[in-house]
Amino acid sequence: GMYYGENGEEFKKFNTHDGKGFELLRKAGIKTGIITSENTKIVANRAKKLKVDFLYQGLEHKGKLDVAKEICKELNISLDEFLIAHNNEHEDTLNFMTLMNDIRNKYTLKEFDKLKELLLDSSPYPIHPLESTMIKSIIYTIDPSIKPNDTELLDLMNYLFKIEIWGYYEIILLGNCVRTIEYSSLFLLTKEMLANYIYSTSNKTNKRLVSQLAINCLISSIDSAHFDHCDYLINKISILLENELNYYEQTVFLYTRGYFEYKKNDDTGKLKMQQAIQIFDFLDEQAMKNYYTEHYSTHVH
Repeated sequence: GMYYGENGEEFKKFNTHDGKGFELLRKAGIKTGIITSENTKIVANRAKKLKVDFLYQGLEHKGKLDVAKEICKELNISLDEFLIAHNNEHEDTLNFMTLMNDIRNKYTLKEFDKLKELLLDSSPYPIHPLESTMIKSIIYTIDPSIKPNDTELLDLMNYLFKIEIWGYYEIILLGNCVRTIEYSSLFLLTKEMLANYIYSTSNKTNKRLVSQLAINCLISSIDSAHFDHCDYLINKISILLENELNYYEQTVFLYTRGYFEYKKNDDTGKLKMQQAIQIFDFLDEQAMKNYYTEHYSTHVH
């Protein structure tokens, strides 16, 4: 954090664990750097003390990822080999993942009263306001009387629009709030996510979640007849799923493309939708088959 003295002096708190991490990386022969939106002598002095190989300051929104790509080019490595230590004031990764597992278990077991108890001061987790907004959005799907207020949603959207690199935390926040965010903001946030999410071939979780959220946004775009948005999303999702073997996303995408074509009065869309349902049946994914069969029966005439 930043601190200011009586005469306007600036002070900045650094984590000593970060310094030790830089030291260990340097000893292992791994090049390090700092990429920040700040532009201060304090950071420059810190970088000098840590003996980093790269320092980039004063970068505006989206600039950090571009710089990371430039460094990769200079070092002749891929972005997959580039480790990004995401400094997020809201995120305690271990606590957040434990919280999400607990929410998932309570929701699956239909322990909705226990789910609501997470919002109380007696919650066993240190819930950040953004996470409280997310929990309310999840509860809204089973109890419409509980919903984030406009201020809470605005704070969430301001945070997501401001963030420069989307990690697991941001993707999960958006994914669980899609039913409480109005469409135009959802589409713009989906574009931000598609442009700025972190991906590594060694851990494809983020990419898979991004694909699922983009497909959900595509369905919302179809239902609201924003067909120009649909063309954009179909192109982005096609790139995401290229050479991927995720049958779930591939099959849902097949169905959704068919739904889009059907809405544009292209009868070949019905065939795609039917093929997707047949694939779920073949794979013995009965829950998915039943869901999309019901969707087909409701929306196709």
